[in-house]
Amino acid sequence: MSSPSFPSGHSLNALVLAGMVAYLVCLRLRRRSVRAATVAAAGSFAVAMGLSRVYLGHHWLTDVLVAWALGLGWLSALIVAHRLWLVRAGAARDRNRADVDEDRRRVAADPGARAGLRRSGRPAGPDDPST
Repeated sequence: MSSPSFPSGHSLNALVLAGMVAYLVCLRLRRRSVRAATVAAAGSFAVAMGLSRVYLGHHWLTDVLVAWALGLGWLSALIVAHRLWLVRAGAARDRNRADVDEDRRRVAADPGARAGLRRSGRPAGPDDPST
């Protein structure tokens, strides 16, 4: 092994890719046993990829171990970012739902209030072309 191959890109990418696929699949699964099997399959793939790099002589074990550590860090960052995005999207959806509910209550109380709403359900301004 005379080339600089630190860390193992194959091992890092295998862990991140398999981990993200497992995470996204687990979001849709209900049964805990199926989730565990999905995570085990993803982990097995990543471990097999890393150990095959050592077995074939393309990397030292330390190259693979560091790649797995970096991959876990990157995977964790991606999952946290996705979770934060889901929370923000849910909050925005709840705000929009509250606005629509408020508009419905206003129209139910005063049927003439419908003329003051845009097609989107928000109050129209004086220069709004959609009214």
